[in-house]
Amino acid sequence: VGCGTTPEPQVEIELTAVVAQLPTVVPTAQLPTDTAVAPETTATVTMTPFPTLTPVPPPNTATPEPTPRPWVTLDPVLPPPTGQIFMAWDSDPLPYENMSGIDFHHNFYRFDSISPPAFHKIDTTSIEPAMISFLKPKHISPNQQKMALPIYIDTNGNGRIDPVGYDADKRIVHIYDINNNTFTPIGSKDYLVSSVSWLPDSQGLLYRQGQEIVLTHLASLASETILHIPDSQLGSILLSPDGETLVVEDSRKGQLTVYDYLTNQVIAAPAIDDVSYIDYPAWSFDSLWLAFKQSSSPTSLALYSRDTNQFTRLPATDEDKFGAPFWSPDDQWLAFTRNKTTLSLWNRETLATTDVLTATYISAPLWSDDQQLVVGTVTDSGGQLVVLDLDTGTQQIWPLDHGYEIKEMRLLSWSPDGNWLAFMTMGQEGTGSGVYLAPRQGGETYLLLDMFGYETVSQFEWVSSLP
Repeated sequence: VGCGTTPEPQVEIELTAVVAQLPTVVPTAQLPTDTAVAPETTATVTMTPFPTLTPVPPPNTATPEPTPRPWVTLDPVLPPPTGQIFMAWDSDPLPYENMSGIDFHHNFYRFDSISPPAFHKIDTTSIEPAMISFLKPKHISPNQQKMALPIYIDTNGNGRIDPVGYDADKRIVHIYDINNNTFTPIGSKDYLVSSVSWLPDSQGLLYRQGQEIVLTHLASLASETILHIPDSQLGSILLSPDGETLVVEDSRKGQLTVYDYLTNQVIAAPAIDDVSYIDYPAWSFDSLWLAFKQSSSPTSLALYSRDTNQFTRLPATDEDKFGAPFWSPDDQWLAFTRNKTTLSLWNRETLATTDVLTATYISAPLWSDDQQLVVGTVTDSGGQLVVLDLDTGTQQIWPLDHGYEIKEMRLLSWSPDGNWLAFMTMGQEGTGSGVYLAPRQGGETYLLLDMFGYETVSQFEWVSSLP
């Protein structure tokens, strides 16, 4: 079944500003069958204090950077941030060339205290030389107790990490146990793993290995091949939340095949025209819809309905560049950006698409558990967080005054209790970049990490405190 292009009705959602009306800014430019061998060892990692970082002074000809903001004492009426934060980050740019668009980090950190921030570097010396890279679509387990991290190791034996090139080192998936603070390698070093998917019970991990989909059972570390697809170049894989449907991308053929996970039988194998890669696959929470971005030229956003076994594309122009799709908690809305300047919503009951917000820059959206939608925007008046309430048709605006011109923002996570929002800002030419916390009720934001204009963070997770 091919992906259709059925026109969709347009509906309007009227949003009344609670704090201030968000200025509408017209964008001026288009601005993201062998069984695998089970591992034999588990590496225990140690905690070391996070070193004090010293900002690198800019050249005399450069505009002086603003003084890093100190940690502000929290208002006693605010609920303190709870839980633990994990993230990959480096205090210095990595010494590799021609790595634009590739996310690599040497160091992995855990925040044991958030108010005030006190965090430690999780030492990976037992598996070094190592480098953590980005893994998609989701690296944390459903129970939020384990993370699947792809870590480069020195497979070519030259004593250093070569993530790119003809003789590049391989990345081995390691399971990081949050409770035990251990890394356990799984899979084979003979394959490059870039996509994984957790079983719903968090007791097993699916990943692609060559032309096979492999399942490793975490209790025994035994692995088995559950699917072999000859003459393929496998890309993203994603198991539905109910554990019944598995989607597998063949990037060589530009196809996304849907399998019944319980029987390994093909459900749908449509030809998807003009596709180079399929990015950001996202199942709805009830497992009835799959949304994904097609990184063709032009890009498009496609949907698969498990009930009808049909694929369809959302309407788009040749100039549209779609961002990742995000489902609302009740599965009724799909939020996404176009050209990083327009926030749109697709309703799965009416099949209608609505543009609800425009700005010079709009970040990828983030839903709260109670159906509110948050984005970071940049307009002529500066950076701000915009909270959209679809139930009441209102919006709240939280202006950001960080002492520098904000270029981009990335929303990272809500706190486990939903009272705080973590987000990252990037200033012009790298100045003033940092990770901030914003209270749910609005007001002043608080600096969690000053990145000193260097590397951005990745693998960011905010989980409940351990027992």
